[in-house]
Amino acid sequence: MAQLKVGLIGAGNMGQGMALRMLDEGVDLTVCDRKPAALAPLRERGAKLADTPVVLADSCELIIASMPSREVSLAVALGDQGVVNGKALRVYVETSTLGSGTIEKIATGLRAKGIGLIDAPVSGGPPGARAGTLAVLSSGSEEDFSFALPVLNVLGKPIYLGDKPGISQVAKIINNHVGIIELAEDLDIETVTEIFIRVNSAGAELSQADFAMSKIAANDMSNLGDTSTLADPAVVDDLVKNRSQTPT
Repeated sequence: MAQLKVGLIGAGNMGQGMALRMLDEGVDLTVCDRKPAALAPLRERGAKLADTPVVLADSCELIIASMPSREVSLAVALGDQGVVNGKALRVYVETSTLGSGTIEKIATGLRAKGIGLIDAPVSGGPPGARAGTLAVLSSGSEEDFSFALPVLNVLGKPIYLGDKPGISQVAKIINNHVGIIELAEDLDIETVTEIFIRVNSAGAELSQADFAMSKIAANDMSNLGDTSTLADPAVVDDLVKNRSQTPT
């Protein structure tokens, strides 16, 4: 792992824990954050520092991002000082929950420069980040996922959902709203993974999203073929609100 140069952007609550975990495991880590106070404990632990995302991407082949908002994520990835303009970067891993539209925009911009994207929102909170026990819901090309996998394994348990960035965003939002792992007593993570591999993340009618969610709740993978689609995050938000207001 020492030979792979890894960068991290965003040393907030989640990023700080992930960075410390990687340093514990001997990762060759360079970090970037606008707040010097966030970087100080990481520098003391041996992390190198980069002033801007593009400087980071000039020296690191793999970058993990943990951003506070969609606007910041877009600027860090695609702005004038963004990682898209770096000379060394091969794969960019976005661990924030941003929505599939934002992720697809980032993926398209990076792809134009030959940079791969792994859409990888995480669950487990700051304690999981520090302990290396995060659930990492991952989607993107298999080649890019394989490249990032040694580092993702340091962060927790990577769960590969498919080759389209954006699938993981939908999975994370459903998980946030309805506690997907607790929907059925017998539901296991392999079943959830298989469902999301077989369900597309393109925009869908509300009834299609409701159908997919009901199948997940029933631990039933039948009739989830290539033509079934799962709603984008905005539609899922509406769906969950409607479900929560429906008398049972």
